Amino acid sequence: AVFAIVLPVADMVVLVLAAESLGHPTDETKNNEKAVQSYAIATMNVARVLKHISMLDVTVMGVVVVCMAGGAYREQGVILELQWGLVPLALAEVAHYAAYYRVAGAFDKYGMKARDPTGSTSAKPLDDAHSVER
Repeated sequence: AVFAIVLPVADMVVLVLAAESLGHPTDETKNNEKAVQSYAIATMNVARVLKHISMLDVTVMGVVVVCMAGGAYREQGVILELQWGLVPLALAEVAHYAAYYRVAGAFDKYGMKARDPTGSTSAKPLDDAHSVER
């Protein structure tokens, strides 16, 4: 339940914090622009990691696959069926993906790049999908 429920919720909270960090007025960020950018980049890095380790999408697909494959056991008395409770979970994961890519797009628009946690000066893309050469 931790990887399927708690981590996606934590990721959404971090995404809200990351999006909120982009909304500071310019006169407020002039004095401490580096601190605000550092906070924004750090929250987006955390959101990126949480997106990769949250398993709600894997859980939903696992339930679908097990229920579809479970038809072979019906003769033996084991009945596995998909129920309507899976729909809100799937919709929650769609909303999770949409929120992540929306906030990541805003970071790209404002030119904020995630930094390598090892201290390297090379900019690291916010998501693996962006790292493909174009």
